[in-house]
Amino acid sequence: MKFKSQDKQNQLIEKLPPSIWSSGSTSPSKRTSLAGLHLGEDSSGKHKGQVRITKRGRSGLRKFLYLAVVHLVVNNEEFRTLHHYYTRTKKMKKVHSIIKLCGKLARILVGIVRQEQTYIPEKVVTATTAA
Repeated sequence: MKFKSQDKQNQLIEKLPPSIWSSGSTSPSKRTSLAGLHLGEDSSGKHKGQVRITKRGRSGLRKFLYLAVVHLVVNNEEFRTLHHYYTRTKKMKKVHSIIKLCGKLARILVGIVRQEQTYIPEKVVTATTAA
């Protein structure tokens, strides 16, 4: 998401579905559930199932975030570094890493719109590596 001009960044934000910030909720967990990115486990009694995303949110928003993250992992240094960190250091599967980055992208986009700031790459990597 390194843009050569502010106009390209504004064009991307205008193309986003309004459902990212139109909901009245303010907590980050409600934002990820709005996109259907919450994790759920299918378990009963002693049976422990796999952890998957719930897919109870808006499928169009989830699709947009997924495609944007796949593009960012290929073309953006910060997201590529995070994907490498999740898959190599944290030993996550690649798809799980992409889903985690979808939630991160949703939080970044909401922060950009709410605080009326531009994209700051240093905040993306330092916030994750410090945690």
